[in-house]
Amino acid sequence: MNWDDLRIIAAIRDEGTFAGASARLRIDETTVGRRLRRIERALGVRLFEAADGLRKPTGPCERLLTHVQAMASHVAE
Repeated sequence: MNWDDLRIIAAIRDEGTFAGASARLRIDETTVGRRLRRIERALGVRLFEAADGLRKPTGPCERLLTHVQAMASHVAE
C-alpha cells in the first residue's frame, strides 16, 4: 500500500462520500471507488459500510487510520 492509497481512505472517512473525497483529492470519483475496492481486496477487509448515503468507516478502517494519522504527524514534525 502506498501513501496515495492511505490518503484516499482518509479522504473518504473525512468527507463521507466518494464525491467529497474526489473533490478534496482532485481525482475522478470513479477512481476513488476503484482504488478503494482494490485496497479492500488487498487487505481482505471492508473499510467502509454504506449507511444513509454516507460511507461509514469500519473498525479495521479506524485502526488503519490511527496509524496513518501518526505517520502524518511524524512527517509534519
